[in-house]
Amino acid sequence: MIPLNQPPVTTENRIIRGDPAARRFGLVLFGTLALITIGAGLGIGLGNLAHYRYFSSYTQTALNYTLFG
Repeated sequence: MIPLNQPPVTTENRIIRGDPAARRFGLVLFGTLALITIGAGLGIGLGNLAHYRYFSSYTQTALNYTLFG
């Protein structure tokens, strides 16, 4: 049975046009996450660089393992 009040199904327009506000929100969200990720990576990298300039890479940290057991 064919519904009477339904528009015909067409495949002419294959581009889905979403809500512009949702698209803008997605761009801002992913852009912000990208900046946070890049900033965290730079912070970790620069922190390691500063650490290994102050301490040599062969310095061993003396841990008291009796605290863990």
